[in-house]
Amino acid sequence: MSEVSSLLAKTKQMQILFISYAFHPQVGGIESSAVMLLREFLQRGHRVKVVTDVACDDGDELTWIDVIRRPGLGTQWRLAREADVIYHHNPAFRYWLPSCTGRNTVFSIHTWVSRADRSISWKDRLKHHVLKRFPCISNSRATAQHLSGESVVIENAYDDDVFRTTTDWSGRDGAVFVGRLVSDKGVPTALRAISNLQECGQPMNLRIIGAGPDEDALKRQAESLGISDRVQFLGRREPAAVAEELNRAKYLVIPSQWEEPFGIVALEGIACGCIPIGTNQGGLVDAIGPCGPLFERGNGDQLADWLDRLESEPDLASSYRSNHASHLEKHSPRVVSERHLEVFEHAIARQDR
Repeated sequence: MSEVSSLLAKTKQMQILFISYAFHPQVGGIESSAVMLLREFLQRGHRVKVVTDVACDDGDELTWIDVIRRPGLGTQWRLAREADVIYHHNPAFRYWLPSCTGRNTVFSIHTWVSRADRSISWKDRLKHHVLKRFPCISNSRATAQHLSGESVVIENAYDDDVFRTTTDWSGRDGAVFVGRLVSDKGVPTALRAISNLQECGQPMNLRIIGAGPDEDALKRQAESLGISDRVQFLGRREPAAVAEELNRAKYLVIPSQWEEPFGIVALEGIACGCIPIGTNQGGLVDAIGPCGPLFERGNGDQLADWLDRLESEPDLASSYRSNHASHLEKHSPRVVSERHLEVFEHAIARQDR
């Protein structure tokens, strides 16, 4: 029996209504994790329809999946009644009608159910109340602890077709940052760390991948710190190009000021052979796991100390890298999708009892 046939034999085929407020062609962690799950569900023979609020030009539309964009209430109701399970890839009020049809419903939580400043509005309180009534999946221990009710922790997957190690450790140099150039991402902390290393006689190069409103200010900061020759701003890159840059670097710095719900970029860096160094908060703790050290947000001295230690202590660097393979295995699209399907099947079985 082929591998695909074996998978199909293990799992009853389901009709899944996959609701994702954020979706292709938008770019982000929720969007990319949605696409990975969809590919895996289809490969296992499940029938899937996607509902999203994101518009898309005909030329950019996905051709391998049935996507219904901005459906009316009547269409939402019909799609829900046709489904074996309704899966919300992060909850949004606009598409909660299908969950009122009595069909099996599962919610997946990919970010904080709160305002940007972590305050709780009346809408957030309502979401917390409703979520307690349904099976929920959280993408990290941090998001699970944030919920009022219980949830199953299934951490995010990464794209193992794109992100993989192609360069030996001996052929790498310096550090890399990947992300939007906004204040939440903490790039000024990374620049201060590079400056500290230079002052201590341990100069290190930093390549910055991404774009955003803070780019000019960051360039000015690099110049004022006297590290312009050590810092490259590479702009936004497509995933394959990001993987190439990750394979050039020894270290991936993730100096987020914001408490990340997870941090797929950490997995991408690990998959490409980098040692991740991130802030000790939120879901980054799970995303990095045993594969790299953590530091306090905003603390450029601590980040510089870790970079210095890793450069000076080969055994320390080797000990982190030895954990990469086992950590990545539980974040493969195959494993993550199988765990989602187990939750779906459990929800169906519970309602059938």
